[in-house]
Amino acid sequence: MVRNALRDAEMLEQYVNYLQTRVAKQQAVVAQLRECGLDPHEDQVVLDNLEGATEALAQQLNQLRAQPAQPGVAERRTATLHHAVA
Repeated sequence: MVRNALRDAEMLEQYVNYLQTRVAKQQAVVAQLRECGLDPHEDQVVLDNLEGATEALAQQLNQLRAQPAQPGVAERRTATLHHAVA
């Protein structure tokens, strides 16, 4: 279970990094359109969606990382033995 959580966190982190790259590129597109005097409305909508998705996934990643690792069977057995000895 812990291994799955670590893998999920790693995959989520990679996707957040990818989205951050996309956000930066889309910001450049919007800025370029404005520089040229063109209406960046559709590109701004795309940018807003990318930023929202990136923020939501980054929060999810932070929550996933903040969760305490649940002990596996071996750790529980060891904890039980230590408790019985004490």
